[in-house]
Amino acid sequence: MLYTVHANNGVNHQFNLIFVVNQGFAGNLYDPPTSITLTCIINNAPPCKELTHLFTNLAKLAAKPFSKGDSAPNLVENTASSMLLKKVIAKDEKRAEKGEETFSSHLLTALEEESVESYLACNRGCFLLVNLIDTGIPEVKEVVRGKVKPYIKTVKSQDTPGAKLLLSKLE
Repeated sequence: MLYTVHANNGVNHQFNLIFVVNQGFAGNLYDPPTSITLTCIINNAPPCKELTHLFTNLAKLAAKPFSKGDSAPNLVENTASSMLLKKVIAKDEKRAEKGEETFSSHLLTALEEESVESYLACNRGCFLLVNLIDTGIPEVKEVVRGKVKPYIKTVKSQDTPGAKLLLSKLE
């Protein structure tokens, strides 16, 4: 996404918006208005190396293990960042149809055992796994199933709407 800015001195400057977002987006993911803007930028960016870099960075942040209700913020339980993740994942269906790289593939690569356990221990984490399944991308569905399978007893023991929906999607 190259943009031309017309400076007061009459000189045009081009910059890549995704590159700019990549420089300091992590601290802005918890702020609702900013996360909405970031979602729009990410979901309307054309495929490019900067978007790949952003997907990788965002996936690493989203895959950090956390404890449910922990005082340290995490992307999964925070309302604004969770919505950003949900919408970026939802856009992956269209990205995949066009043969483009998906955020879901980056997230699933970054999700380690401890991260999966964190996701399954909270309602929003279960819903994000449901969002991944709902992309309709066969490879994504299979990887989610494979990552959740060892923890199916944990999912069954949860009494949250997200866990119940995840169970129904896995059957």
